[in-house]
Amino acid sequence: MDIYLSDIATGDRIRIPMLPEKINIRRGNIFESYVFIGRGAVEIPLGEEITSFFWDGIFPGEARGREPYIRQWIEPLKLETLLETWRVKNTTLRLLVTETNINHDVYIAKFDGIWEKSYGDFRYDIVLQQAKELVVKVIVPVTLPTLAMARAFVTQLYRGALGREPDPSGLDNWVNQLLNGATGSAVAYGFFFSREKAGQNLSNTQCVEALYRGMLGREPEPSGRAHWLNLLNSGTSRESVFNSFAASPEFDGYCKRHGIPTGNTRRALPATPAQTLEVSAPRPAPPPARTHTVVRGNTLWGIAQKYYGKGSRWPEIYDANKSVIGSNPNIIIPGQVLTIP
Repeated sequence: MDIYLSDIATGDRIRIPMLPEKINIRRGNIFESYVFIGRGAVEIPLGEEITSFFWDGIFPGEARGREPYIRQWIEPLKLETLLETWRVKNTTLRLLVTETNINHDVYIAKFDGIWEKSYGDFRYDIVLQQAKELVVKVIVPVTLPTLAMARAFVTQLYRGALGREPDPSGLDNWVNQLLNGATGSAVAYGFFFSREKAGQNLSNTQCVEALYRGMLGREPEPSGRAHWLNLLNSGTSRESVFNSFAASPEFDGYCKRHGIPTGNTRRALPATPAQTLEVSAPRPAPPPARTHTVVRGNTLWGIAQKYYGKGSRWPEIYDANKSVIGSNPNIIIPGQVLTIP
């Protein structure tokens, strides 16, 4: 069993040279301990609600540096200076206690000590406070259209896109979807790529006029009609032209006047009078797998920090490379090639 403290930003790591008798863990008003010396089993608490860790220990002087119970001797003055620097700077550290589930981001809340003459030891008390990310959720109010606004929007789509008055059941269907948060572009997509619309076999000119009437609520101006007609006659798909209308500032303003969110352009909704066609874009090829070749001084924490920007995601790398790393995630060997999922 070992205790490690690592600077997340720089990757600097120390191994506590002499294990304390126990680590105290404060969870609310409950105190639990891992016993290291002279005891049997190690009790490991469940859950992630641990808030602080504290223990008292000794940084042994050089006179005891070769004793068998010393994990890795480091000059006590160097350890005292480093820990005090981390405390003053509120450095975020990684506390890892092997053979336990203690593996947390922490900062040093308190660090006191006294020098002893006999062996040149430094006796210290330390309190580590768990560092947790602050997640702020911003709730944006959604304004839904009134019944009259939704009916006007859908009625215009019937008249402009399908060239007819709405039937009662179809009108109610689309209006209910808008009242429940459907976007204007999604509803318009359902009309312009429905079986009914496809069965009309419209010319390119009629298609452009229907887009203006259904999505903008007006007749096309000559220059606009000529522009879109030229694109269609040159091979541009009708779906691409529809997406351009749906992404236009004029359609956005038209939706807002009806109290309706514009939304994305490729979303189709089911409907009773205007059943949608299956229109799908080709799926992009998956990106090539990333790899990392281990070099001296690497840790899984540091590798996760490099590729993900967050060292705490190291278990993802370990899970993907257990066959390479082996059973101990704390030991990686220079030259190993790790897959970065």
